[in-house]
Amino acid sequence: MSQTQEFVFPKNVWDNIITNLTGSSWINLQRTCKFFYFKSNIICVKNLEIVPNDGKLKERNKKPMMKNLKLTSDNTNGKKFFVYDKLHIRTQRPISSIFSRIMKCNLEELIIEYHNLTWNEYLFLVDGGRIKKLSLEGANIKHSNGDCVLLEDIMSQIPEAYDIYIFPCYTTNETFSKMCLLPRKVKIDYLWLMDFDRSFKAFEVFDYCKVVLNQESSFTISFAAGIADNRNIHDFRMEFMQAAKRNEWKCKKPFVSAVLNFIIEKIHKTYPPNVPAMIPMTINRKILSNYI
Repeated sequence: MSQTQEFVFPKNVWDNIITNLTGSSWINLQRTCKFFYFKSNIICVKNLEIVPNDGKLKERNKKPMMKNLKLTSDNTNGKKFFVYDKLHIRTQRPISSIFSRIMKCNLEELIIEYHNLTWNEYLFLVDGGRIKKLSLEGANIKHSNGDCVLLEDIMSQIPEAYDIYIFPCYTTNETFSKMCLLPRKVKIDYLWLMDFDRSFKAFEVFDYCKVVLNQESSFTISFAAGIADNRNIHDFRMEFMQAAKRNEWKCKKPFVSAVLNFIIEKIHKTYPPNVPAMIPMTINRKILSNYI
């Protein structure tokens, strides 16, 4: 039986361990005890959720390894965290006291609801390069000078993601052409790009869809209130359909039309009232044999 190591790792060795750890290797260190022991005050968490403090959440006993851990936004416990699967932030309150104690992330799923991040914080959270699902709902990511991070920069960090929801989207006229050039390791199954701060040519969006979408992918785009009116959206829809007819995607059946659903609704039915109305357009590559 292996025994606890009764000496402290040199700092340079410890730093190297932290830098290169995956979730499974951390767990192996915990279990073998031969090369590691739990005096470093670090908790290995599979799924970490940060929530508002409503006074109802009871403090759980924290173990060296935890599958699920829920913390309130004002948690000041001295424990440090290594999050290796999922991080879900669903509070608008500052979480600096928690964020500073996350030593490393090796995430597959990052969900942020109405909480703003700095660009460096975002880079830290996706640094593991394993993100499969990204949801930024009402989340603004900003540079140190206060400028909002562009959509193409956010997308450049998640080449393995196949489920993406970003709202709102900040862009330039070259956003879609730049995103076409971004390296991707997988095709995207679900792509929701909501509340664009500018309108685009339909063929630019279509060209991007051809590059990143699967045969059965679902893509939704919407524009912020005041950016595109009903007439502009109608024109966009028609232009997209024409692009689809002229440039068939390689599918089992001939690609007839890209637009399967077109809905105009007030976004505040789903989101808080201070969010402006949006006009979503859903595009799906599933082929309807009788759709013309």
